[in-house]
Amino acid sequence: MKHSRCRVEAGFTLVELMVVLAIIGILLVIAGPWMGEFLANNRMTTQANRVAGMFQFARGEAARLGRPVRVKPTPVSPSSTNEWGEGLEVEALLDGTNWRSVMSFPALDHNLTLDSASGVTLFTFLPNGRFKMDDGNGGGLYPDNSGSREPQVALCDGRDAEVGRIVTLSFAGQVSVKKVPVDSSGVPVPATDPC
Repeated sequence: MKHSRCRVEAGFTLVELMVVLAIIGILLVIAGPWMGEFLANNRMTTQANRVAGMFQFARGEAARLGRPVRVKPTPVSPSSTNEWGEGLEVEALLDGTNWRSVMSFPALDHNLTLDSASGVTLFTFLPNGRFKMDDGNGGGLYPDNSGSREPQVALCDGRDAEVGRIVTLSFAGQVSVKKVPVDSSGVPVPATDPC
């Protein structure tokens, strides 16, 4: 005598599938704004690190070549609201007057701006690790006649409650990236907010 076997199909019912899709939809609605903020902050950090890398590269090239290497914005006359964000150029001094392009940095992405906090439009790294900067007033050699303020460029975007990034060159020529300080509510401290 043969016994018939009943086969049970594994799978989801339509109701179970609809419940899962509803849960996914709710999670997307909740996580959507947070994800956009996360991506914008990640984009800003990535660009700040690329700018810092460009300054570090220029400093290293000056030491390697034994010649001055400068970082300047491109075009030569950038807009006043985005001095450094339209592109950067690293150039090495071949002889007394001729500069040769070593590396280019394209314009920043997604409405980001990069401005000098102190009006600096040119950084020149020397082989000994020091650097000069030109702020339109003749500039100065760091660290000798530097004053007390380290040169900085501020990276910002168009968000209202946005926390920017500061790329700072120390008096020794070291480059660092810092997030703008915020208070306990996450609001940028006005005295430190470059944006």
